[in-house]
Amino acid sequence: SPSVNIYYSDEYALATGLETVTKSAEVAAAIVARLEKTGAKLVWASTTPIPDNPAQKQTARSIVEKNALAAEVMRKHGIPTDDLFAALTPRLADLQNPNDVHFTAAGYEFLGAQVAAAIRAALPPTAR
Repeated sequence: SPSVNIYYSDEYALATGLETVTKSAEVAAAIVARLEKTGAKLVWASTTPIPDNPAQKQTARSIVEKNALAAEVMRKHGIPTDDLFAALTPRLADLQNPNDVHFTAAGYEFLGAQVAAAIRAALPPTAR
């Protein structure tokens, strides 16, 4: 049977610490091009919501902008998206710790199920 290689990444891995949105797009495209050469089936997950935190210079809006940017790169390359941001947003009060980027136990279970479903969908039928 053929081997199955899946590379699953969220936007954070693609654009952390980058100074500009333009640079983020360039880096994301370069990473995707490099990963495509491996022959692995790629799946991209959007970054989950974060609270505004002025002390750490992080804003909820910045994640929306970076997710949109990365999503466009993924669309151009035909890479399926696991939209964790959209899946979590309606349930943040139940699944995310208050004023934190981390999740409750139920939140991690929810994320695990979402990720597993996205990976399962990317597998060939014989590997599911």
